[in-house]
Amino acid sequence: MKQKIISIVLMLALLLCLTACSQAELNPIPSDIVTDAVTNSQDDSWGGADKNIGGAAVAPDCPLNMTPNDQNIYPYMGVSVQIPEQLLNAVLNNLVFMHSGTDLYNTSSVIIQTPEGGPLSSGDAVLNGGYLAFSYLPDEIREDMPRMGMDHPMTYEEYEAWLKKAIPLCQLSMIRETEFTEDKLEETGFSIHEELGKSSEYVYYFSTDAFDQELPQEARELLGTLDSLKTGISIFEAHPMDSDFMGIDTPKMEYATETGEFQAETLDGQQLDQNVFKGAKLTMVNLWATWCNPCVKELPDLAELADEVADMDVQILGIVHDVYNSENDGVDEELLELARTIVERTNVKFPTIIPDKNLMSGLLKNVQGFPTTWFVDAQGNIVGDPVLGSNSKDTWLEILQERLMEVNG
Repeated sequence: MKQKIISIVLMLALLLCLTACSQAELNPIPSDIVTDAVTNSQDDSWGGADKNIGGAAVAPDCPLNMTPNDQNIYPYMGVSVQIPEQLLNAVLNNLVFMHSGTDLYNTSSVIIQTPEGGPLSSGDAVLNGGYLAFSYLPDEIREDMPRMGMDHPMTYEEYEAWLKKAIPLCQLSMIRETEFTEDKLEETGFSIHEELGKSSEYVYYFSTDAFDQELPQEARELLGTLDSLKTGISIFEAHPMDSDFMGIDTPKMEYATETGEFQAETLDGQQLDQNVFKGAKLTMVNLWATWCNPCVKELPDLAELADEVADMDVQILGIVHDVYNSENDGVDEELLELARTIVERTNVKFPTIIPDKNLMSGLLKNVQGFPTTWFVDAQGNIVGDPVLGSNSKDTWLEILQERLMEVNG
């Protein structure tokens, strides 16, 4: 029996929560919670048995602001979107909320909308369409924007109520042509619709309004970017749904192939650069954040693993993401102290560095979630794809052995 899933399903929220965090101030894990996180079992992290997608930090119900680049490719939607600089900065600075929705027909008897259910496949659902939208956030609701690290994450119902207070600017809609009616356009809530083009299965519309009501000056200035946004949209044949589909805005992934040059400082003040990889045949690079419970919970296992694999010519390097302050290319002193506390309490002895600007714009640029782990050879080349999520010590050991085999040829 067909069951229609309209708007943003939780599966899509998962993707949005895994994407790089917005620039809003994050609420770090208090020091007393660190102890609880370390002593609790890892079994409550979703998919922990899967070595490719382990436990990850996920807000339970509501989507977060998307973190786009100037050029964005969404294969399953069949669009490339070039975002004007002014609008892009507004999204990254949380003046504008960029969000999405997916319209699916589920062909099975169970609606898959939880991480435990796994990603949808072409055998489970038919993609009827979806949208990307931009909404201006007035001052009075900006501080309440859903974000990682919230003390009390919004429920989906609270998210919907919050979003209704925003000012919709525009929407890019993808509609299966056989399902298209004028009602679909009316459902956007906008009054002006322009057809942008068609693929073999879908028709694409750009919708906005005349905006005759009074708007804040910030919002009016952003209206001037919408024509450029519209002309920056290219349409191509949408990629068929497969096991990688996690919502209409699943991005085209382009993983780094090497770490590149960097000059970083460890939590205890030592200088490290890309030459650190010459110290072992294989280096496991674990990216974590102070607010990420699954990250913190696996650190004791990684501390033990580092000792166990030393005789295999393998080393571990940690990177704590949120200690870096992008506003001044420096360090957040409060989060630095919290990171030091976490490392001490989890008995981590391997080096943990604070990323520099080169790492942030290189290796870490397209990070989809926390923790993320790479494997690097002695020449600084990435071995295999990154692993998203936490894992048990035994699983990490299996992965290390597989990557070592790749290095050894």
